[in-house]
Formats: sequence, C-alpha cells, structure tokens
Amino acid sequence: MKILLSPAKKLNFDKPSLSLEPTNPVFLSEADGLAKKLNNISAKKLSDMMHLSEALTSLNKERYAQWENAPKKEAILAFNGGVYLGLDANNWKKNDLEYSQSQIRILSGLYGILKPLDLIKPYRLEMGSKWAVNKAKTNLYETWGNNITTHLEGEMEKEEIIINLASAEYSKVLLPHLSPERKVITAEFKDFKNGQLKMIQIFVKKARGMMAKFIIEEKISDEKDLIKFDKDGYQFDGNLSTENKLVFTR
Repeated sequence: MKILLSPAKKLNFDKPSLSLEPTNPVFLSEADGLAKKLNNISAKKLSDMMHLSEALTSLNKERYAQWENAPKKEAILAFNGGVYLGLDANNWKKNDLEYSQSQIRILSGLYGILKPLDLIKPYRLEMGSKWAVNKAKTNLYETWGNNITTHLEGEMEKEEIIINLASAEYSKVLLPHLSPERKVITAEFKDFKNGQLKMIQIFVKKARGMMAKFIIEEKISDEKDLIKFDKDGYQFDGNLSTENKLVFTR
C-alpha cells in the first residue's frame, strides 16, 4: 500500500530532530536543476507564476540564490501545513517513522516524489505553476508525469494499491499515467454545513493527514480496514462511497 500526500507551502526548518538515517530524493539532480533555473528567472516572473506577494517573492528569490548552502530537513518534518498537522509525525514512534518510509510518498513540484525521510531544502514550486521549464516541457505535469509514474510503479508490487490523499493539483501528475490495472482508492472528507455536505479545505487537509497517520500507526495493509477510520468525529459513509472512493462525513 502506497499513500500519496501533497506537500505544504508552509515550512518548518528548525534543526532536524530525528535519530533515523535520512535519505536523498530520487530525483535530486533534477530538483537542483530546477532550482538553478528558478534562480535565473526574474522576480516578476516568479511572482506571476505562483501568484506570490512581494514578500514571498523576495523570500523565494533568496532561497534559490542561496540554494547550494541551504539547510536541509526530512520532508515529513519540513512540511508544516494542514496535512502535516494532522499527520503529527513529530510525535511518532521510531518504528512508525521507519514504516512510513516504505508506505508514504509525497508529490512535489520541485522534487517530483519524496520519501518521508528524504532531506529537502526550503523551496516553493507548486505543481500547478504554469512554467515552461524548457521548450519540450511546457509545464510541471509534463516535466514530472512519466518520471514519477515510472519510478512509483517500479517500487510497487503488482497487486499493491495506492491510497490517494493528495489534492487534485498534485495527484493529477501521476494518476492519469498509471497502468490500468493499478487500483487507486481516493478518500474524501465532508462536513455538514448549513444542511449540506461540503468539502471544507481547512478540514480536508487535516483529515488527509490524520488518515495517513491512522494507516501508519495501525499498520493497515488490507483496504477493507480503511473504513475503520474515525478520527476527529469522521465516520465512514457507505451510501456515498464506491469501490474506488471512500467518503467520511461528520
């Protein structure tokens, strides 16, 4: 079972605190190449590409200008947005972190695909950014799609399934390219608001992280056990779910 997660825009690069041996991203050289290209584009283009404020544009120009000497941290701890608050990996046991290394894969606009213990540098590059990396690759989906898919499929057993907890922006770099035989289960989280069920993104992100945490800590290996997820008030809704989509409501 492989669990797909999105990265986070918010980062925390305090000193790494894990006692486990870190790893390097599989597409590290490609990431370094993209960082070099990002350093060479203008501040205006960077701002327009990712709709950044003046302050965020300045921050990220500085990140890429100092890329060679930038600090590094394990991806699962460096990302600090809603998904990772739900994941709460800072409080995991050592065996959970070790297990996550084989189960969790984080999709990334800069690094392509990451394992939890892969060391990354501070960056911002959203997968949906409209950036013509070169003449042959007009956007990041074209840049990464086949590489990510080939790598992930090569890691997986024939019957192994994918649990998609990534956003649509990130999951679409991979899902359309998978072999037709590969089973993908997507989890959705909905809240009742004003008499209607809605996907409220601030809650959805945290719930995705909590679901990933549940799978890791409970060592879930059978897809039938996914419906037992009941964190933070969510319950499985069999009426709204299908074979490839599990819906949880509260």
